[in-house]
Formats: sequence, structure tokens, C-alpha cells
Amino acid sequence: MAVISSESRGEAGCNAWPGPPWRWLLALLLGFAVSLLWLRLGGAWQADLGGDPDEAAHAVTSLMLRDYWFHGWGHSPMEFAKAFASDFPRVAMGHYPPFYYLSMAPALSLVDSPQAFWWMQALWMTGMAALTVLFARELGLPVAMSLTLGALMLLMPPTLKWSSLVMADLLLCVLLWLSLWLWVGFLRRTTAGRALGWGCCAAAAILTKGSALSLVLLPVGSVLLLRRWSLWRNWRWWLCALPVLCLAMPWMWWSRGMSDEGMTGLSPTAFLQQALVYYPGTALRSWGAWLCLLALLGLGRVVVRALRGGSNEPAATLLAALGGMLLVLGLVPVGLTARYLLPLQLPLLLFAALGAGMLSQLLRQSLSRHAPQLALVLLMLGWGMIASLPRKQVSGFVRAVEVAQTLDPARPNHRRCWLVSSDPRGEGAVIAAAAFGSNRRQDHGLQVLRGSKVLSRSDWMGRDYHSAVDDAGALLKLLQQLGVELVFCDQSQPLSWKRPHDVLLLEAMKKGGWILRQQLPILRRPEEAAGQLSLYENPQFRRQEVVR
Repeated sequence: MAVISSESRGEAGCNAWPGPPWRWLLALLLGFAVSLLWLRLGGAWQADLGGDPDEAAHAVTSLMLRDYWFHGWGHSPMEFAKAFASDFPRVAMGHYPPFYYLSMAPALSLVDSPQAFWWMQALWMTGMAALTVLFARELGLPVAMSLTLGALMLLMPPTLKWSSLVMADLLLCVLLWLSLWLWVGFLRRTTAGRALGWGCCAAAAILTKGSALSLVLLPVGSVLLLRRWSLWRNWRWWLCALPVLCLAMPWMWWSRGMSDEGMTGLSPTAFLQQALVYYPGTALRSWGAWLCLLALLGLGRVVVRALRGGSNEPAATLLAALGGMLLVLGLVPVGLTARYLLPLQLPLLLFAALGAGMLSQLLRQSLSRHAPQLALVLLMLGWGMIASLPRKQVSGFVRAVEVAQTLDPARPNHRRCWLVSSDPRGEGAVIAAAAFGSNRRQDHGLQVLRGSKVLSRSDWMGRDYHSAVDDAGALLKLLQQLGVELVFCDQSQPLSWKRPHDVLLLEAMKKGGWILRQQLPILRRPEEAAGQLSLYENPQFRRQEVVR
């Protein structure tokens, strides 16, 4: 399974898809079905949008764009966004680029419920698998091995874990890997159309997540590895940057102030030291030692060939992309999380397949003869990793909103006001449930306030925290001024996460005579015991209801 030369392949895609097209269409449909099945069996389809602090932010922002498409024409987009964010303060536009939300708005137009996200997640999972097969065929791997790698991409624990969250990472992988595949095509035939196609796809990836800026290093890195210096004198090579400069860079420049709030504040050197400690161990836990060792073996083989001048377009593209991804991962201080490793899965699997081929040659075995057996072994190992994967199980927040709507039903010409006090996950889950469950989003019939923003002050990341009120009396007075009718006190969050305003709010509810109307069970993770969320009603609001 050696890396083949570019001369032996000719044009991109030549001989890449033997057999009738219906087989490949059937494979895509099967991948989509498997993805949907996982999202149901893994719990994502039924779970509330509280699995990650940013999950509700992505969902609510997508819903905002959907509502603007249906109801916002004739209004200023900025004014519409401000009004929507005032009612449902979990809008993340600016802190994150807009392409993910733009891609979700059409799906939400068809299905105005959180299930729209899972249909799209399944679609992007299928795209990840298909691009894996495409790239494997470009590297000259057999059809059986290519399909096996595509199946493994679907079934690997990081793919399954992060597919259960409403996040932009799967779409990022699709656009990022599609950009790599398009770049291989451009290197084989440098036309203006292919240059602009790559630039548009790269711009879309950057507008999905800023980490896709690693693609900026791809053109230079691939030229250096291929030693094709004439490309720098080709105006079409420079044309690739035009869509990125015109589409992505203006947004990145405009939103730089909000994006900086998500940074850790560490210098690149200090952050690199932390990343070098965190990511190697995380990679071993995420992918397993056997797969990482095979990938290192294949990577070493490709690097040696590149140093000897024997690299081809797909291998050079993978190496250059891997270098750019690792530089962004280690130098941009945006925090440390296993989720950021997800784009590395394509080079990981492909280099692992090449490493397996090299190992087969060293053992004097014929890979073509034993490809089915190797495919079966890899799948079995993949299933072994999946067996220990935790499922998503977040519940109780949607139910709390449903109960609140019965206690405080929508009334003509009346603006309801709720307040939720929890950590970012809990606040976001309630706000997302209220936004999707409200039938009066457009006429501002409901406003949900965040206790972490109304009762305290901090930046986007929760730093520089200080309470906005000093005692229970001041807090009750503030709630009256805001017109709050119902309060959600989430007591399911861990004690170490509770802030002073959470404790003060619960004390104020008891001292101020607010009516405890309901206590609901909240489940955040399968391995945790259920907590409670208390619904308190403003006694003054209840007296007004009795008078009417």
C-alpha cells in the first residue's frame, strides 16, 4: 500500500470510482442511515440542548437567522438581532463566524424544532465519511480499504461523541477536508475555476470556525513539499486567495473584538507548553494507542518520501494541512479541549492505513490478498472503542419550560418575563427550550433573562466575575423593576460551579415570599445523579391574576 506517484494517477478522480454509480449512492445512503441511527440510540435526538455551554448558543443563533428569513425582511438585520438577543440572550453571532448558522437556517425553515440539527448532523457525518473514501482513493488505497476507512470515520468515538452536540465542528471538518480534496485537483490542473472553487470552500470553512485559518498555510506548504516552484509564478495560484480575502477576512476583522473575548489571554509560548502536555495524552485516549502508532508509522513513511522528492499531490496536501492544523492547535490560545482534535481524524486514518500497508510489506504479506481480513480487524477494534463511549443524556429543562408555559400562559398584549439562574449549560438549555417552544417569538411575547448576566457581571468566558446585588432585598427589588414573573432556580449544577448570585437568589425567593410552584428533576449526564430545578412565581403577579 505504498503512496503512488502523481504520474501514475493522471487527472484527479481518474479511476477513483470503479463500478456502477448506484453502489456509491447506496453507500452514502447507508452512511446517512447509520448516522441517524446513532443519533437516536446515543440519546442526542431526545436530549435537551444542554450538553455543552455553547450548544444552546449555536441553536438559538441559527433560530434567529431562520426567523429573520421569515419575518425580518424590511428590518435592519442588526436591530432584529439585538431584539432577538434581548428576548433570548444566547445569540453567539460575532463570537463565532456566521456560516454554520446560515447553513442551518434552511433546515430550520423546513423543521422548526431541534430535530433539524440532528438531520444536518447526520448529513455532515456522511460527508466526513465520503471525503475519507475520496481521499483514500486519491492515495491509491484499494476500494475495500477506502470504504473501511469511511466506515471507521463514522464509528470512531470522537465522531460519535461530538455529533451529539449542536456545534459547528462536523461542518468544519466537511469544509476543511473538502478544501484539501479540491486543492489536490487544483495542483493537478491549475485552472482559474479550480482556484476560485478552492478559495470559496476555504472561505466557507474559515467563516464556520476560525481554526480553519490553518488552510492559509496549505498553498505554500504543498508547493514546498512538491518543490513545484513554478506555481508561485502562476497567477492562478494567487487567485486562490481572492475569495478568502474578499469573503472571510472582512468578517474576521469586524468581529475581532468579540472573538478576542474567547481567548485565554496566554501568550503563544505559554499556551504551547500547555498544549504539548494536554493534546498527546488526549489523542491517545480519543483514538487509541494502536491507531496512533500506525498513523505515526505511515506519517514517517510519507515524510521520508517527501524529503527524497517523491511526494505526490495528495500526500503533500495532507502533510501541509497537518502542519497548519498543528500550528493553530498549539499556538492559538483558545483553550484546550478534545473537540479541537476532530479535524485531525482524516490525516490520522489515512496515515494509519498507509502505516498498515507498510507493516504488511515488512511482514511480506500481500495487502490486496488480505484487505478484507484487515478491514474486519480494524472494524472490530473500532467497535471496541465505541463500547465504552458515554451517551448523551440531558433532560428536564424542556419539561421545566413546558410547566412554566402552563403557569404563565401567553396572553394578548402581555409581555412575559422569566429569569433562569444556572451555569451556562443550564441557562442555555432553558433559553433554547423557551425559544423553540414559543409561538410568539416574532411579537416579543416572551423574554428570558440570564441570572449570570442580570445578577452578576463577567465577560463572555465568565472571567472578572462580581455580583451585581449585595443582599436579598436589593435582588428582589431588581426583579420587580425588571417585571420578572417566573424564576428558574437550577440546583442541579455542581456546588463548585455555583456563584454567589445563585445562592443569594434562592435565599431571596424564600425571604420574599415567592411561591414555589414546581420542583422538577434535572439530569445532566448519565453518570450523575439527578438534581432539581425549582420554579418560583412572583406573588405580586399572582395577586394581579386573581384581581382580573
